[in-house]
Amino acid sequence: MGITALTPPPNRTAAEDIVETVLEFPDNRLLIDLCGEFDRNLAQVEHQMGVHILRRGNRL
Repeated sequence: MGITALTPPPNRTAAEDIVETVLEFPDNRLLIDLCGEFDRNLAQVEHQMGVHILRRGNRL
């Protein structure tokens, strides 16, 4: 099973395609494991999925 990028319909603008989701982790240890050393895991997710992830405290 693979992950593929979806192309938006041509009649939509980039601003209409922005979706924001906030994930909050009550235990920072879980977040540290998820993000990986120097946030390398997050960078890999961003690259593979074509998304931008911001990390702020215990939130993604």
